[in-house]
Amino acid sequence: MKIQFNPIINYIKPQNKSIKENYNPFQYNHNINFDTISFSGKTIAQQIKELPSETFLSEGLRDYILDNVDKRNILDLHKEYYAPLMSCQTLDEAKELYPEFSNVIDIKDLDLNNISNRTILKIAKGQIKGLNKENASLVFLQKYIGKLEPPKSEEKYYFDINHHTITGLLEFLNISMDKNYKNIIKKYRMSQARKNIWQNEDFRKQALTERKSPKARQKHSQAAKIMWQNEQYRQRRILKKQSKNKNRIEG
Repeated sequence: MKIQFNPIINYIKPQNKSIKENYNPFQYNHNINFDTISFSGKTIAQQIKELPSETFLSEGLRDYILDNVDKRNILDLHKEYYAPLMSCQTLDEAKELYPEFSNVIDIKDLDLNNISNRTILKIAKGQIKGLNKENASLVFLQKYIGKLEPPKSEEKYYFDINHHTITGLLEFLNISMDKNYKNIIKKYRMSQARKNIWQNEDFRKQALTERKSPKARQKHSQAAKIMWQNEQYRQRRILKKQSKNKNRIEG
């Protein structure tokens, strides 16, 4: 059962930044908005609003994001909501503050005589620098949920433990997020990466030059011919053209 809970009401005040709303989603520029248009034709904010309620870790997180997602990006909003988690000293404290983590397993409570997981045993024996059985579950929760550090990032962020091992360990400890929620965050990060690349003056000039080259035009022409063979694509293009002509006549 999802619990209506908002632990950051008295912790932070959401920033009220003025963000330009008018932008062309199909052309990157220096003033590009944080949001982007996906192949579905919907902005990331729109996709977030359509996520089922159970996709979010809690109702409190969902309410906080939906209340601010038209002005702010999901990455910042998520981290703001879980900012108090980063100050917790124990897993019990984190669970009291965020009931959605009530099922997270604390390594210190495990019967190590019945554990065959080598990584957990190494943690319990203090063989991994920075981790011990008292803090490990909380540290992983803070990294994966609080900081949104994916296991597939550089291994140094997860104590030089490879991402396959970390993924399995997080699953064992019941530290997880819905795959659709993670996908939205991934889309936002990709959009920011593309924006940062396109803001590079040299890259932008090179890309525009290559787009005008005969080879690029030929590839575009071939791709267009292939797409036109698709019945659904062809019908959409015809309807779009008819709609434009109708608007032009009526205007």
